[in-house]
Amino acid sequence: MKPILISLKDLKQKPCEKYYDYIMDNYGKNDLFNPLEIVKKLDGNYSDVSWLIVNCKKYQTKEMVEYYKALKPKFNDVSWLIKNCNFVKQKKCWIIINYLNQHTIIFHG
Repeated sequence: MKPILISLKDLKQKPCEKYYDYIMDNYGKNDLFNPLEIVKKLDGNYSDVSWLIVNCKKYQTKEMVEYYKALKPKFNDVSWLIKNCNFVKQKKCWIIINYLNQHTIIFHG
């Protein structure tokens, strides 16, 4: 996946303290950063990625959903993403959860 750079201004909500402090210390309020690199560096997980998808339009893409799927998120986290992100609710972008089949997520775009 091609890196997408953002600034704090691209986020609907302020990230949690751990991420916010890291971003401010290393990039400041206006500089661009790759949030996925920060998630990896700070040992984040699929919950942090779903938060990013919900709170940053630049990360509401088919490629990002595929990346998220590869993280093997838990059922509750996927449900939270669907509930909170209009992008994944669109008819063009459905996520079907097959909880009985090892929590597999199938993306249709």
